[in-house]
This record gives sequence, structure tokens and C-alpha cells, in this order.
Amino acid sequence: MLIIGENQVSENIYQSDTTIVYRARNRTTNKSVIIKKIAQENISESQRQRFIKEYRMLSSIDSENVVKAGQFIDYDDVLAFEMEDFYGKPLTRYIDNNKLKIGWFLERAIELTAILGSLHRKNIVHKNFTPENILYNSTTNQLKVIDFGLAEELIDMTALPVCTVLEGSL
Repeated sequence: MLIIGENQVSENIYQSDTTIVYRARNRTTNKSVIIKKIAQENISESQRQRFIKEYRMLSSIDSENVVKAGQFIDYDDVLAFEMEDFYGKPLTRYIDNNKLKIGWFLERAIELTAILGSLHRKNIVHKNFTPENILYNSTTNQLKVIDFGLAEELIDMTALPVCTVLEGSL
């Protein structure tokens, strides 16, 4: 049984080389939460700062289509944070396991375009807007963006740096 902070993990939702996303139950509130945790135990200061930056950015976004950030967890070389759980699964799982109808696909495409547009209006560039980073609840038909690890907030739109490296997913 894996415990992270006050949370007992029940399911591994997604894992990459750098992070793991779990579904868990908070033992204090008895609510289901999503936990994003750094996969490695010994991380560099720059990795730590990037993770904290992601948490702060997620905490600052007020949108029904972006998961809400909960508590930040920093103990015994474990760096993680809680997010709301609306019982979604990665969109890739739904796509892989279902025959998609054109109407459903077009409705989701329009919704995802609107979500991306709302982030851009807030000067946030996600840079990793992929089906793995979008949770979908097939019961409620709700989509929410979950991973802001590569995201950047453009503060001064008149002083954009010269781009020498392409980063993110297309």
C-alpha cells in the first residue's frame, strides 16, 4: 500500500519518465484525489523548481476545464501535489478502447479547441496538449487538462525571446 502525504494510492493513472499520476483517497477527508508525483527520489534543484512552478501555475488557473490544484506535498524526498478527482481517465484510454463516432469526435475537438483558446487568452502556452494530458469522464462527458509540466506563462508579449529550441508536443 503506497501512502503519499495523507493519501492512500488506489490506482496508477499515468506514468512517464519523470512523473507518476495516481488516483488516491485522502485518509483525512475520505475524498478521492489525483496525485502527481515526481518519479525519481533524488532530483536536481531545477527539477524541483519546475515542479513547484507547475503547481503554482495550476493553482492560479480558474477554469472548469482544468483540474483544480489541492495541497502541495513535500516530505522525505517525495515531491507531489493533489488535484481534484472528477473520475476521468486519460483520453488515450477512451480513444483506444472505443469506436469513435464522428459526432462525438467533432464535439470533443471543438471543446478542446475552446479549452486551448481559453488558456492562450490567459497567456498560458501548454506545450504538451496531448490525449495523455487530458482526462475524460465518459459518464459526465467532461474533459479536463491535467499536466502543466512544460507550460509557460507569457508575461510580456512585446519582449518575446528568440526561439532556438522547439519544446513540447504537436
